[in-house]
Amino acid sequence: MHPQRIQQITEALFNNSASVIKRGILKYVTLEELLTLSLHPDERTAFRAAWALEHVLQADGSKDLLSQYSSILKIYNQSHNWSVLRSISKLIMLILKDRKTLDSMPESYVENILNTTFRILEDQYCPVAVRCNTYDILYAFVTLHPWIAHELRQIMQLDLEKNEMPALKSRAKKVMQRLERIAKT
Repeated sequence: MHPQRIQQITEALFNNSASVIKRGILKYVTLEELLTLSLHPDERTAFRAAWALEHVLQADGSKDLLSQYSSILKIYNQSHNWSVLRSISKLIMLILKDRKTLDSMPESYVENILNTTFRILEDQYCPVAVRCNTYDILYAFVTLHPWIAHELRQIMQLDLEKNEMPALKSRAKKVMQRLERIAKT
């Protein structure tokens, strides 16, 4: 992408609120540009692009979300920017809620998502919001790979021993309840 175009997009992303972005950022920026900028080396630019992407894709009723899932997975697998991963992990959660997409996902994608998710969870600096999203990402794969249920329980219990932040506690409780419902069936 041309540096001048990157600068124009960056300025638009920094100067507009979420509601403005939801309503019309795609008049000025393409989804492909937002996807590309989500991996930009400047952390702030990458964050704003991922944040805009999250808002745009949630606002359109997921029609573009599912069509862009391989590009979103690429960002998830390649990014080490916690702010980007917060938005992208949320989009991954939404993608995985679509059972048809989950069931038709190539095993190589599943493997990459699982590897990335476990890598994220191993990082002691992983922010709570990203950590919570990864619980739901792993949960989505429990029916395909039942061994994940045991691993996920252990991870959540260990996390709660280290850190009892309300968001972490709440999400872990919800995921644990869903895991228990699966175990009963």
